[in-house]
Formats: sequence, C-alpha cells, structure tokens
Amino acid sequence: MTVGVLQDKVALVLGGTYGIGRAVARRFAEEGAHVVATGRRPRPELEAEATAAGLDLSVQVGDMTVWDDVRRVVEATHARHARLDVVVVAGKPERPAADLFLETDPATFPDYFVGRTVSRFYAARAAAPLMKAQGKGKILFLTTDAGRTPTPAEVLIGASAAAVIFGTRALARELARFGIRVNTIALSLTQDTPIFAEYQRQKQSGAVIWKAFEKIERTAPFGLNRPEDVANVAAFLASDAADQVSGATISLNGGIAFPG
Repeated sequence: MTVGVLQDKVALVLGGTYGIGRAVARRFAEEGAHVVATGRRPRPELEAEATAAGLDLSVQVGDMTVWDDVRRVVEATHARHARLDVVVVAGKPERPAADLFLETDPATFPDYFVGRTVSRFYAARAAAPLMKAQGKGKILFLTTDAGRTPTPAEVLIGASAAAVIFGTRALARELARFGIRVNTIALSLTQDTPIFAEYQRQKQSGAVIWKAFEKIERTAPFGLNRPEDVANVAAFLASDAADQVSGATISLNGGIAFPG
C-alpha cells in the first residue's frame, strides 16, 4: 500500500462538503489522513463514497460562522482521534456575492467579514489550544486574491481577505513558539464552484464583475484553477514537507497577477 504524505494525520476541513473544500477533504483522505469535513447539512453520500473508496472521511454538521459550532466540531474531532494535526477553513457563504460598492446594501457589510474573516479566526481560536498542548499543528486558511490585488466589485470581499492575509502573518508569529504553522492560499476564479457557475450563467450580462471574470478567464496563462489544484497545494502545506513554511500567503491564480 502506498503511504500518503498525510498518513495518519488528523485533519478537520471546515466547509469541506462542497466545491473546493470537498476537493481538499477528499485529497487529504487519499493521502492517508483521518478527515472530518463540516457543512451545514448532513451529507451521508460523501461518507458512503469515502467508505467505498477505503478512505477515512466523516461529516459533522456545523456552521463555520457560529463560534459554538466551530468549537464543538474542533473538540469533537480531537476527542475522537486524540489529536488534531491540521485545520483547514475552506468554505464561505454563497452570499453576499461580489457587487459594486455603491450597489451593496450596507446592512450586509458585517456578513462579508463574519463569513470570510471571522470564521477563519474562530477556527484558529478553537484549534490553537489543542495544538499547543500537543506541541505541533497546522492551520490553513483559504481566501481570495482580491485581498492582494484590487478587483472591481470586490471592495468588501477584498477587504475581508486582506484581514485574513494580515492575520495569517500575525498568528504565525504569535503561535510559532507552540510549534503551530499558519498559512493561507489566496485564490482567483476557480472552476466547479458556485460563483463560477453563476459567472457562466451571467457572463453575457455586461455587469462589471462578470466582465472582470471574463478577462481573468481569457488572460490566465495557465488556465483557471480547479478545486483539485487547490487541494494539491493544501496537501503540501499540511504535510511535513512544508514545516519551514509559516506566515505565508500563496497566490493560486494561474499566473494572472503577481501580488506583492
């Protein structure tokens, strides 16, 4: 049997039942990890698929934007496996989506930051004490490259991502003395995701955001990301091979831009 790069590690993937998060959870399990994926609804078909493939992947119901839910699934994962090696925060609400700032309802402003920023720090806050006690752990956030490169109609999305990127550096420095690494993957437009499906439906509408996405699709030197591309990078960062990487934000964007 081939031994994977995550063999016998325990990984929790918040937002791991659909899209990019699902690809990450599946890849981790294929690399030999014991994986718990969370989502807002039960997904027995995912567990059945994993069992049929000989993989250790289970699903827990929880909302990553609710502190009590995040703490519960983190503690339950640790209790089941007696350790917690990797936490990935992959999901985000499908709405609020990208929109021009002057057309964005101010009442939704907090939702951007709760869904895309606070959820990340909830996960880190719940996992870090457990990782501190065991002397090692890895925390991996997924966010958007709009936090590094300004993008039309993504003022709030970009601002919430920029907070994650800065928080990655600050957390990495603070938690290093406990053996905890913290990194982020910043994504561009990714195929086989809800926002990509929406783009495909509306790409002829003339809206600014869809025109920006059309330019990304047209100019990406290496093509658009797929969820599997994200899973590949996530598996590396979660592995022992990446132990020297912490506080980093890796832009995964097909060569569209080279943010500083």
